[in-house]
Amino acid sequence: MKLKHQLNISFITLMFIILGLAAYVFYSLLLNMLIEDQFKELRLKGQAFVNYAKGQNDYLFDEELNRLTKVPEQAGKIEVLLVNMNDRQLMFSSLPSDVTSTFLNKLQYEPPRVLRGVWNTGQGKYVVETFRVRMNKQKLALVLATPLTGIKDLQWDIAKKLFLILAFGGILALILSTIITRRLVTPLSQVNKALKKITKRQFDDIEKVKAAGEIGEVARSVSQMSGELKQYINTQKHFFQNASHELKSPLMTIRGYAEGIKDGVFSGQEAQDGLNLIINESDRMKSLVTEMVLLAKLETDENIFHFKQVSVKEVMNEAIERLMPLINEKQKKINIHDGLGDKASDLVQADNDKLMQAFINILSNALRYAKDTINITYLTDKNNIKVEIVDDGPGISHDVLPYIFHRFIKGDKGQSGLGLAISRAIVEGCNGEIHACNQEKGGAVFTISFAKNK
Repeated sequence: MKLKHQLNISFITLMFIILGLAAYVFYSLLLNMLIEDQFKELRLKGQAFVNYAKGQNDYLFDEELNRLTKVPEQAGKIEVLLVNMNDRQLMFSSLPSDVTSTFLNKLQYEPPRVLRGVWNTGQGKYVVETFRVRMNKQKLALVLATPLTGIKDLQWDIAKKLFLILAFGGILALILSTIITRRLVTPLSQVNKALKKITKRQFDDIEKVKAAGEIGEVARSVSQMSGELKQYINTQKHFFQNASHELKSPLMTIRGYAEGIKDGVFSGQEAQDGLNLIINESDRMKSLVTEMVLLAKLETDENIFHFKQVSVKEVMNEAIERLMPLINEKQKKINIHDGLGDKASDLVQADNDKLMQAFINILSNALRYAKDTINITYLTDKNNIKVEIVDDGPGISHDVLPYIFHRFIKGDKGQSGLGLAISRAIVEGCNGEIHACNQEKGGAVFTISFAKNK
């Protein structure tokens, strides 16, 4: 069963249970409320009659009795029974004879105050209230009674109106439930379709899902995942294409010289040069394959990193020392600017050897493009330690800059195109960040940041 049908059925069931319980409780309490209101009405009219009866003549007294029997607005008809308590004689009754006899017999042996409440006379239930009346030195008992059937009829009339209101509210709630469910389920269905397209790698066919709240966040996450998967797959394609190209070129060179030497095309010094070229190309292939394997491990093997507390300055100094022959050969100058201060700590959690490899790769890249100088600056803020490596070269091409850390992306003087990709994998594997940009006056800037060791 589809989710929207499950939600609708669940909501309708819950709504009917709640409305049913509410209607049952209200219907049960409504009768008590109406009876209590009727008691109040009887007391008001009875007390008004008692006050009116004092000092009145018989003619006006009969008029007041007739007025009492008129139907009030709140409930059913009020029936009147008037008994002379001096001789227990019936003076007036608008009740049926059987009911009159029941109440009259009760008043023969009981004081008037006993005849109160809801009474079952055998011919029906009545809401009864009794009053003592004094008129012209006579002691009278006034009994006001309302048939319970009238109150129940009023209860049913009110209940029918209530049920109509509840039914209308239920229909309105059902319509709102359908609209809300559709607003919830439709984006989920669209997300589901997008996920199915992702499994089929139909990334260009994925439409943007319009939704708010948590579902909107899920939709945006799916869209972001789709873009990253598309980029990853494209990167993989380019990786294999570039890898095959990078490996194919030295293999063709090796094969060409090997066949030439074998067939006698090259001899003497030419053969010796060919063998040297084969060795150099083999070394280049070995280095390339080693870097490819390292990059694959960095991106897939979480256990390749061995974290410990390391000093960023010490790792950088060791990387500079290892590159010192190349620095001297190229006659470049390295300036170090320490913005950390004497008391600031430069300790971070990282893999010492791999972090040094990342620094070596970035410094080697800077040495290839720098004219004269490379500036290394250490900076700090509240939470991070930053290292900036800046050269005074021409900078990174604007076409290459967005993809500078991708595999096999090389500048004019680049080598394998894997060095910066490896550096990024190492830095990110050590929970750091790396960014590249150009200075306004030229020269590339590589910024590496790590969280401070707390």
